Amino acid sequence: MTMTDEQAMELGRRAVAPRGFRWCAGMLTMDRDRVLAVGRSGDGGWFLDMGDGSGLTDRLDGHEGSWWRTGYDESQERSWAREGKEPIPDLLDPCTVGGLLWLVREAHGDPRLSIIGTRQGWSAVVETDGRLAGKPISALASPLGCATEAEALVAALGGAP
Repeated sequence: MTMTDEQAMELGRRAVAPRGFRWCAGMLTMDRDRVLAVGRSGDGGWFLDMGDGSGLTDRLDGHEGSWWRTGYDESQERSWAREGKEPIPDLLDPCTVGGLLWLVREAHGDPRLSIIGTRQGWSAVVETDGRLAGKPISALASPLGCATEAEALVAALGGAP
């Protein structure tokens, strides 16, 4: 099953809610900006260096729910700043989904966590006995029956200890 842009936007909003979520370099936002670097700012917030493929980058700073976007306009030789909005991850992008898988494994403390698709849907699982073909596997990290791989990852991140 494929997601529509609206479904991806809603799932992306759910993805940023768990405390285990953070931006990783390589992830894509729904505004089509690629995250090039992530770091901590001096005031305890986060910054994301973003690129839109044009070769120019700008910075998105977030602190306590407030986001500011800054950059440099070469044509006018001046810096600029404007209020921004919280970025939403594009869960249709394979790099973003891969970053989310890494975050889920980290949140659950188990690098063996995998996403499987069955006739009942997608789920995040940890293989403990080496048998997946119709045999019991470990406790599920997300409910069996998620419509997409990304949905199973978001559920697993939200259910992390």
